[in-house]
Amino acid sequence: DRDVTGVQTCALPISDAVVVAASVDDLAAAVTVAARHGWPVQVQNTGHGPSVRTRGGVLLRVDGLTSIDVDTHRKAVRVEPGAQRGQLVAACSEHGLAPLGMASVATVGVIGYTIGGGMGPLARQQGYAADHVQQFEVVTPAGELITVDADHAPELFWALRGGRLGLGVVASMTLPLIPEPTLYTARLTYPRPTVASALQAYAQWRERLGGRTSSVATLFRFPDSDL
Repeated sequence: DRDVTGVQTCALPISDAVVVAASVDDLAAAVTVAARHGWPVQVQNTGHGPSVRTRGGVLLRVDGLTSIDVDTHRKAVRVEPGAQRGQLVAACSEHGLAPLGMASVATVGVIGYTIGGGMGPLARQQGYAADHVQQFEVVTPAGELITVDADHAPELFWALRGGRLGLGVVASMTLPLIPEPTLYTARLTYPRPTVASALQAYAQWRERLGGRTSSVATLFRFPDSDL
């Protein structure tokens, strides 16, 4: 068995192991070795959001794969699985462009957020981030790197845009770009005793919103506080 970024795979016991990927070849090698031994594979970038807990498998860390390639001619951007939303927006903003379906939190992983659906501040106007993906590069469970789009493996392309888990390891994703928009944001916070009336008022206000405004209501429980 080959050495994958410093982890000698032939010496791995049947227990939890971590592979820190430094290249797409590392992704393919880790998946190939895991498949050979029947180990489940989990992929992690930022750790934002829940995932399926596994035992005796391989945790594949992709946060070192952060390449972002902006194509101003095609108005598209290719991102690797370690890229975060803040990095993506900054790279595109240098050219006066922005990705469709961008997240509202800078530290969210771009690919994990997108293949889970991806509802951001432009969702009401433009739909989910997954709706706009042009292409994936995917490491299959057999360790093969394939291109996935509307013409190549269309069923997998459909499933990846919202299916998120168990379909392969996404090595890159290509998204379209639009002229950088101007966004206006605000947050209102209410204490716990007023939650019911605040939610009722929010529901009424939301009914009057036009198609250009996105909104969300969130309930937080603060520790050691009556708020």
